[in-house]
Amino acid sequence: MGRTFITVKDSFSALHCWPECPFEEVSFLKNLHRHLFKVKITIETFEDRQQEFLMVKRKLQKFIDKKYRNKDLGEKSCEVIAKEISDFMKAIKVEVEEDGENGAIYYVAD
Repeated sequence: MGRTFITVKDSFSALHCWPECPFEEVSFLKNLHRHLFKVKITIETFEDRQQEFLMVKRKLQKFIDKKYRNKDLGEKSCEVIAKEISDFMKAIKVEVEEDGENGAIYYVAD
């Protein structure tokens, strides 16, 4: 039997850093730097149109506005952001990328 999911996307600009970066090759990560973070959430649905895309997206945007958009996130990583969004949105999967290149996926196992 199949399962049904909806996906919603958003993006936001923010600053972060990794002060304890142990790798000399990427030691610049110790300094505050900006990214365009791209977010994609996946939520399971159990009936047709159980979740309305636009309403879910607005909820996600409000959360992002409050916690991340145009803010200094300190040491917060893509992994941490993905988990926080998943916890708030009750999403089974959250992808957070930096500048559309590299990122993390938080997945809630069955």
